[in-house]
Amino acid sequence: MQEIEYGSTVKMHYAVRLDDGTEVDSSAGREPLEFTVGESPIIAGMINNVIGMRPGDKKSFAVKPSEAYGESDPEQMKSIPRSAFPDGTDVCVGARFMACDENGNNIPLNIISVDEETVVADFNHPLAGKQLTFDVEIVDVKVCK
Repeated sequence: MQEIEYGSTVKMHYAVRLDDGTEVDSSAGREPLEFTVGESPIIAGMINNVIGMRPGDKKSFAVKPSEAYGESDPEQMKSIPRSAFPDGTDVCVGARFMACDENGNNIPLNIISVDEETVVADFNHPLAGKQLTFDVEIVDVKVCK
């Protein structure tokens, strides 16, 4: 059986949970996640833990923020004029929006406070600062020679 190494194409089922047990992502009811190790935008902590696994292997592991989406950066909290949001937009604490940067890239933001004049938005990744627990099952491995 093929063992996962850098350059391997991997198919796997997975579930990702926060420390409180909240599931934040899963392949349940979907096709397995397929990616090429070292060529796909998969977090380092997940890659480091699946290297050496084979089809049929199952594993649970925790990934620190530094190997996932990084620590939450206070400098990514920005004040935005309330007028920057279109009239009729429901801007409330906890709401999530997509913004565009100067290059036209989409950037997710989470509203953390609102008053008459100003909205404070958190531009950190929603999982920044969080330890993640993965449950994975390797379905298939193809090693590129």
